[in-house]
Amino acid sequence: MTRQHRSRSRLRRVDSKDTATTPLPGRFSARRLWQLLGLVVLLAIAALLVVYRG
Repeated sequence: MTRQHRSRSRLRRVDSKDTATTPLPGRFSARRLWQLLGLVVLLAIAALLVVYRG
């Protein structure tokens, strides 16, 4: 039980370290790419709304 908990915390630490450092093009995950794409789309929509209202 303790061994499993230790490995889980280690995995979480590695994940946080990965997000902190800039990912390599080869290791770039599709999920992260879609997240970035969605964020860009949301920002573009918000910008368009601001421009049209202004």
